[in-house]
Amino acid sequence: ANLPADAPLWLKQDRAYQQAAAYFYSQEWDKAHDLFRAVAADEASPWSVWGPYLAARCLVRKSTLQGGGDGKFAEDPMKAAEQELKDALRQTKNAQVHRATEQIMDFVRFRLHPNKYQAELNRRLSKPSDPSQLVRRLKDLLLLTGPKTSLDFIKADEGNPPAKPALPAGEIAEWMWAVSVAHPWKGNRT
Repeated sequence: ANLPADAPLWLKQDRAYQQAAAYFYSQEWDKAHDLFRAVAADEASPWSVWGPYLAARCLVRKSTLQGGGDGKFAEDPMKAAEQELKDALRQTKNAQVHRATEQIMDFVRFRLHPNKYQAELNRRLSKPSDPSQLVRRLKDLLLLTGPKTSLDFIKADEGNPPAKPALPAGEIAEWMWAVSVAHPWKGNRT
């Protein structure tokens, strides 16, 4: 239902956000995207700081659902999301929004640029970094570089070590490889 014309501004702004979210959860990605962009454009709205991030999320979700599953994605909306996320990261001064935007940007880069993202993760994880991002980024690096199944470890236990993946130069990737083939129960630690 529409609000009366004389409704307070804050209520209209909340309603604009709620409508955009409703379209998002109804999987009407294009409409939700446009409405979140409108929320972002209303600088007086308390939701405007979240608008660019939420609009980009619409594109990411559209991409993953159009991809058909199994990690596949539609490339065009994912590329559009990447550009919007880059813009959002440059513009936002809100730490919470920046952190959320950076996380979804990593999700996008994992899919669009896995080799570059892997190299960046190796650099970031080889030096002190944001501890709140450590576990997520380490998981990403493991997915990009590590053995893909526990069967690899079983084969390694039978004397057939898993093949060393192509790793970017860096301490963390080399350490991960060493740990993945070590057998602490055999005293073969590196």
